[in-house]
Amino acid sequence: MSADSEEPGGERLRRGDGHGLILFVTEIDLSIDNGPGINEREFVLAAHRRYPGRLTCVAPEPARPLNLDDAEIAYVSGGTGGALEYARFLCGAYRKIRSIQRRRPVDALVFRLGGTPILPFIFSRQHRQTIILKKLALYAIFGEKSTRAAWKNRLSRLLLPMYRSVVRSAIVADTESIPYVDWLNETFGIPTERLVVVRNGANTELFVPGSQVMAPELDSTPPSYVLGYVGAMSRLRHVDRLVRVVAKLHPVVDVSLVLVGDGSERGLLSELAQREGVEDRVTLVGSIAYEEVPRYMQGFDAGIDLTAVEMNIRGRTVLSSYSQKIPQYLACGVPVVAWRCVDTEYLERYDVGRLASFGDEDELATAISELASLDPSSRKRMSQQARVLAEAQFSSDRLVDRRMSLWQDLLTGNPAEP
Repeated sequence: MSADSEEPGGERLRRGDGHGLILFVTEIDLSIDNGPGINEREFVLAAHRRYPGRLTCVAPEPARPLNLDDAEIAYVSGGTGGALEYARFLCGAYRKIRSIQRRRPVDALVFRLGGTPILPFIFSRQHRQTIILKKLALYAIFGEKSTRAAWKNRLSRLLLPMYRSVVRSAIVADTESIPYVDWLNETFGIPTERLVVVRNGANTELFVPGSQVMAPELDSTPPSYVLGYVGAMSRLRHVDRLVRVVAKLHPVVDVSLVLVGDGSERGLLSELAQREGVEDRVTLVGSIAYEEVPRYMQGFDAGIDLTAVEMNIRGRTVLSSYSQKIPQYLACGVPVVAWRCVDTEYLERYDVGRLASFGDEDELATAISELASLDPSSRKRMSQQARVLAEAQFSSDRLVDRRMSLWQDLLTGNPAEP
């Protein structure tokens, strides 16, 4: 390792020479097909493909069969199944990291913060290792409206001083939403110049336009303008508003709705469709494998994502939208309808979708009607623009390149080369 260097907070941290390993540590199970699991899996696969030998991942042993025969993934027993399993993972991950450090020079440890900041705290304090944070969020824990189990939040909030120490010690952190920059600055005191927005992306080799085999539920959908939503059926996603908008539109616009996914609201959505008289226009598919998702998206005329978090930042409410589904829709050449906020305004700027004011179902209906009324040539042009934008800004490879170049530049002053 090279000589120690002065870092944020005035501490002396161990920094490599830019030729050592970047060690990525995550508490997320790479085999799980939810948003975090998919994000981590796509990041690790793209990083290993484009930067062989440069990044090693330490992760929990997969709960599901996972065909990742990769020597640069070090699995650790334990996980987030309970307190004892989590403690087992922390101990195993610590030993694994120390073992790797003894075998190879490590330039930096990159952490995706999970239920506790214990590991990065130890390595930043005890071992003076350079720390980088990936996908720093934490609003689900420390925001006004928590989305986690109460006992988990109580534990995490007890560790707020430790979280704050880790966040402040990081040489850089990326976050997925523009309002998060101000919130993280206010909550943890990390300077905004050390915060970078890196949006969620999509595997643009898996998510592609066109369809060779139509998904059966879409094949049986009445000929109409097909609205589609893929994701969790929860209040955060505002899917109930979609059902009501379909009922509002149906007398004047031939529209149907396909909902792919599961969650606490699924039964209520089915009941709502019946009450609104559009049960024949609303198809609830249920959960499907990640690899099957593109087949459904390819059959949508418009993808809907109403994910929104109302964040309190310096006494005012700011809307945040960070859904992974938007870049996936775009990669399939599908225009998107979403709530209007700073995170989604690019959809109208690049003419790949329409926006509506948060919570306004009339505006939402108008946005959908505008897309449905486009002539075939305009629809084709918008679809092509959506794909071009996804490849240019949201592909897994592009996002990996951005992170690796940023990290390498900070460590050495020379951007990484794929």
